[in-house]
Amino acid sequence: MRNEDSACLEARRNPRSACARPGGTRIPATLSPRHGWGRRHRQGLRNEGSGYRWPGRSCVVTAKPSQDRPLRADAQRNRARLLAAAETVFATSGLAVPIEEVAKAAGVGVGTVYRHFPNKEALFEAIVIARTRRLADQTRALVEDGDPHTALFEIVDRVVGEAAVKKDFADALTAAGRDVKSTDEMTEASADMRAALADLLAAGQRVGVVTEDVTIAELFSLLYGLCVAAEHYNWDGMQRARAVTLTFNGLGPR
Repeated sequence: MRNEDSACLEARRNPRSACARPGGTRIPATLSPRHGWGRRHRQGLRNEGSGYRWPGRSCVVTAKPSQDRPLRADAQRNRARLLAAAETVFATSGLAVPIEEVAKAAGVGVGTVYRHFPNKEALFEAIVIARTRRLADQTRALVEDGDPHTALFEIVDRVVGEAAVKKDFADALTAAGRDVKSTDEMTEASADMRAALADLLAAGQRVGVVTEDVTIAELFSLLYGLCVAAEHYNWDGMQRARAVTLTFNGLGPR
């Protein structure tokens, strides 16, 4: 087997042993410029779809999308740090905050942010997914172990309480409650939360604390309105409790 064909095979078997080229594609070290890979070869290298082909060879080294590869331990730590910092920054300053502020709070460069998230919307969606899953877990726990007479009131009060101190919470709730989602992961998390909240609503309806004609879509609308008001008017605990109580008085049997 010729040296170039051997290098192609090695690049497929062990991409870490190869030299990095643009787009994540790896070129065998024996063909890199530092090992005498000449201009003729560099000019002859041509892009073919998602990979690169050497002139006269049948071997194509294909770049695997980065999202298909598991993150290294340090990359996982950076992503977790970014999400934690972004959640705090967005909650404090809202979604208009520059991405540079998120990077500064996480202690990383802006380039690191964009390596994990292509834009601020993708970063916020990751936060929404994490919050939605937490809310679904809390709701499901109340479905299984909570008092059906008070469980729905409790989860609504908890959500509105978060909205009072987090400037981005109403936006997050809107994203989680939409019928059309931008990613499969968001769709799955939102459907899980809606199903858990629907179960909690049904439990309240069975014991008669909520009228039977209230739908999950209507509950989401009421929840969103409460969250927007809590954020806008900076409700304290007494104001929040009063608003939630009035809402549930309206949801009760007439």
